[in-house]
Amino acid sequence: MGRLGDVPSTPLTGRRDAYRPPDPALEPGERLIGKGRMAWWKPVLGSACEQWRGWLYVTDRRVFFLLFPGCVEMDLRLEEVGGFSRKRHLGLFTMVTIHSRAGGRWAFTGFPAKRLPGWLREAGIPGDDMTD
Repeated sequence: MGRLGDVPSTPLTGRRDAYRPPDPALEPGERLIGKGRMAWWKPVLGSACEQWRGWLYVTDRRVFFLLFPGCVEMDLRLEEVGGFSRKRHLGLFTMVTIHSRAGGRWAFTGFPAKRLPGWLREAGIPGDDMTD
């Protein structure tokens, strides 16, 4: 049957859902607040960026980003997160940037980006208002 044999098909298209989120290994007692398929904009030389798609998770203890199961690109405890900011990317899309207290920045876009500030605030992370 192949590797997608255990993946259910969607009722509307009948196709296999290849975009379902990987199940992360949550710590005992850890509660998931929100998750979504996002694009991480990784800075490279100068002002250029590489775009990597994966899954962003916000829990009551940490914020982490999985490119695929087993490949964690960002894993910050809530105490390590300094806040977040929002802006318009290319004048169209909402971009949310998560700031670490150590100076790191992770910028994300995608449909869940509009819900991400609510998840982060529920986790107790302060954020800025939208800037254009």
